[in-house]
Amino acid sequence: MSQINFISFLKNQNTERYKTIIIYSKPLLGKTTFAKQYAKKINAKYIDFLDYVVEREDLKNKIDRFYSEDLKSILKKIEKTKEDYIFIDNFDFILNIWPKKDLEGFLNIVEKYHSKKTIIFFVQERKFLKKRNIYNTYGQNRIINIYKLKQF
Repeated sequence: MSQINFISFLKNQNTERYKTIIIYSKPLLGKTTFAKQYAKKINAKYIDFLDYVVEREDLKNKIDRFYSEDLKSILKKIEKTKEDYIFIDNFDFILNIWPKKDLEGFLNIVEKYHSKKTIIFFVQERKFLKKRNIYNTYGQNRIINIYKLKQF
């Protein structure tokens, strides 16, 4: 299996109209470490989404009523950062409570969300992710198993 150079992939993705990416793997196999190391290496904004929600009363109080449409407004706030890349980790607690309709909504956001920033979600492997392909104009899938990425 040929590996993807992550830095080159991100640079390509940053030129796209739709920039959002999902990186997944099985639980406890290094997504957070990978995200933190690469965020530091390329000066990306790293966000632990669970901490982000817990630190904001308005989000914390409606966590059981948080839907894929709510994600768009949060992304609008998050993307005001100066960094070109935003790594969103620990998003799984949201995916765990969403019904199928919102999981599809999440994939639609990944596919069609227009942003000046490249947003990367780091999540656990799920069947609905493995069944879906979302390609950029370079023909690269934007839903990627972390093991397909070349480390540093």
